[in-house]
Amino acid sequence: MYNPSLVLMKILRQRGPLWHVAYLIIIAAEGLTCLLLMIGAAALLRTLHATGVEFDEAKRYTMIGGTLAFLVWFAGFTIVGGEWFAMWQSKLWNGQEPAFRFYMTALAVLIFVNQSDARAEAAKT
Repeated sequence: MYNPSLVLMKILRQRGPLWHVAYLIIIAAEGLTCLLLMIGAAALLRTLHATGVEFDEAKRYTMIGGTLAFLVWFAGFTIVGGEWFAMWQSKLWNGQEPAFRFYMTALAVLIFVNQSDARAEAAKT
């Protein structure tokens, strides 16, 4: 009887060192994402009452952190994990739905933060 989970576990065991390196890269990327978003939030708070141009300039780290979050959760989990490791075949370790929630949230944040406050400020005057 063909059991996809057993076949996948065999593949994972054969690629053990590669699996551990990929796991460490994911953890490092998630940590860097956290750091960038915290720096971005602090920069936005510092310029909360500044001009629109200054506030737009303060969005840099938030945009970089959001982009990295999208790449980690979309490319890392949906593409690599979902297809290369065939997560979709397992009921126990299928992380595609949680990854979808994460990368869609990151994408929504990127769309929202990317709106120009300088143009909105200029339109009011």
